Amino acid sequence: MIMLERSVTHMYWENPYRFLARRHREGWSRKAATIRGHTVWMVQGMGLGHRVYYAIFDKAPRGERPIAWLMLKQRPGWWAWEVEQLMVFPQFRRQGLARKLYTAVLNHDKCMLASGKTHTTQSKAMWESFIRRNLFNIWAQDFSDLQNFCQVYWDKEDQQVVSQLSLYSPTYTRDIISKNNVRLVALRKG
Repeated sequence: MIMLERSVTHMYWENPYRFLARRHREGWSRKAATIRGHTVWMVQGMGLGHRVYYAIFDKAPRGERPIAWLMLKQRPGWWAWEVEQLMVFPQFRRQGLARKLYTAVLNHDKCMLASGKTHTTQSKAMWESFIRRNLFNIWAQDFSDLQNFCQVYWDKEDQQVVSQLSLYSPTYTRDIISKNNVRLVALRKG
């Protein structure tokens, strides 16, 4: 996976925000789970590619609005759903909403998730917290060579994730992106 130094600066969240608000208002969503007081809704994507969104909505003066979502895509021939985007608006962060979205997908809908090719420092920290807390069954897998996979675990002494596969590349170049395709994969426990 590639570590991004900076998050994307343009308003990358506007299109999914409008899409989710409209589809939820039109009744194209189903309740996936209620986790510690928050209802997570599943919204089916439209158009090319098989996309699905898991979203948490908040009451607003003109209806409900999405405050957090997880956008997933299932690529042809894949069993796992790839995480394309996780968005939690700043005023709603530090409330565990991202973990609730992942829990709804993994534990309630029993999907297999694969991390994206790139991680921000926040997404890296979130996956590390999943591993540290042992919330899900997580392993590293090279998507260029599916026979190449290994266990990942949290080293309490060194306070870091340990893996035989190289999880994060130090630089961001087209050459590394094409060669490094190691992802974290998660399934529900049990």
